[in-house]
Amino acid sequence: MDNAAKKQYAFAEHETVQAMLHTLFRFQTLEQAQMITNKFAQEFTLAPKLSDPLDKKSFVMWVRGLEVTDDQKKLGFLGNFGKISMHQIKGGKWTMTLKKIDVPLNKHPLRKAIPRRHPNMGHPVIRSATRGKTWPTMLEANAQLVKLHEEFPEISVPGLGKLKILTYVKAEKGESPVQRIELQVTKKDEGVYFIDVRKPQRKPQPKFSLHQPTDDEAPVAAVITETAETPAATDGATPTAAPAAGAPKPEAKGFYTNLVTKGRKKKKK
Repeated sequence: MDNAAKKQYAFAEHETVQAMLHTLFRFQTLEQAQMITNKFAQEFTLAPKLSDPLDKKSFVMWVRGLEVTDDQKKLGFLGNFGKISMHQIKGGKWTMTLKKIDVPLNKHPLRKAIPRRHPNMGHPVIRSATRGKTWPTMLEANAQLVKLHEEFPEISVPGLGKLKILTYVKAEKGESPVQRIELQVTKKDEGVYFIDVRKPQRKPQPKFSLHQPTDDEAPVAAVITETAETPAATDGATPTAAPAAGAPKPEAKGFYTNLVTKGRKKKKK
């Protein structure tokens, strides 16, 4: 069953599909049934990955509108896969049937886009911009931004020839998948306008270390150096002369240090 010339997907309203769904076909021989199935298979797109290559009496194709339930419609189903088979019935005659096959939505060739709060980078306007599409006038390019803003008015801010909007992006681990991008209409040449897409710049993350410094690596306290200038006297105190250059600096002593020093001197006496 050659499927080289793909034209379209089958649809539930097709007369052959309806005849198979209601088991209306009657053929005297298997060859007659195969002639009709081959003709139908050449007219529409098949699903070879779901078909059994060893089974010469059946094949699978996707059919628009085929037994789509209300729950499937809410999820975005536009059709279902169906298995077309040739069966022998009473009296030795042959017929053709079409039975629905349940296949996950992500395997379907066509599906309805579910409205989302934010667009992603695959949105038609954003995708056209990222692929370098151009427009002959600034008005036509700006119309794309207006269209995108009207579709998502709650999460976009329009400007003169530009639009800021929150979109789903491919984020790094730990980052939010919803980030702001800016679309800017830019003139490339006379009669050539494109939409520049500016993505958010990632800020470098601060580096933290769990290493604890040892005593040898402990930070050295800042040393306050004394100047050679004589400090000004305060409250009537007699100014003290600055120590000579190269002379040892007097050891700083506090109240308790002085008490300990006096006690040692008394013991020596």
